[in-house]
Amino acid sequence: MLAPALNQLILTAITPPADAPLSPGEIAVMRHLAGHRTVHEIAVELHLSPNTVKTHVASIYRKLAVHTRRDAIRAALPLGILPTQ
Repeated sequence: MLAPALNQLILTAITPPADAPLSPGEIAVMRHLAGHRTVHEIAVELHLSPNTVKTHVASIYRKLAVHTRRDAIRAALPLGILPTQ
């Protein structure tokens, strides 16, 4: 019961850069993709269905004009979507 509310707070706390082409939900999924998590792990972490995560991933790939996770990560870095280490 607390987890969905916490998840919503996290999603609303994500403030994408002004020129970011991704939605806050897509950014949350993108950050997990960069952490090399599986679709199922991302779904559990974000309290989403695996199909919703897959839809976000497809949208991310389309918006960033990429075809692989590695290419999505490379495209997201200069956009400021992913935290720098």
